[in-house]
Amino acid sequence: NTALLGHVSTEALVAAGYSDLWTSSTAVILNGRILSVFVSNAVGSGAPRTAGTWLQTALVVAAVLLVPVLVCWLCTGVVLQHIFGVTSAISSMAGYYASVLAASLPVMTVFLQLSEFLNAQGIVRPSALVMSGASVANLLFGLVFVLGIPV
Repeated sequence: NTALLGHVSTEALVAAGYSDLWTSSTAVILNGRILSVFVSNAVGSGAPRTAGTWLQTALVVAAVLLVPVLVCWLCTGVVLQHIFGVTSAISSMAGYYASVLAASLPVMTVFLQLSEFLNAQGIVRPSALVMSGASVANLLFGLVFVLGIPV
């Protein structure tokens, strides 16, 4: 994203940087990465239903933790301007960038939990395929919607 935004303007790149700093700092609570320990333990002891229970528990906990993170992301512009002293124009752009990113937060959270669940069982192909496809889609959408290049 930053490679594409650098071609738009310096201000867009700065705004994305501020937005990424804030969203990454607040999203860290969603990256517990403990699910794989419980799932691999359950699968290794021959209790796959317990592994499924751990996945469901992780999804519920992640959904609860998602709410304050989503609120933080939607308040990015206000926080950057009033707490960190970022200019109004840059904080507005950063807020917009974070709010668009916030729309994907529920899907990203579920993907992270499912990916960890599968990886703990040694099933890595689905995660790899989804991440590869998402990277290609991100590039294509960036070329079209950020740079305006028809594909």
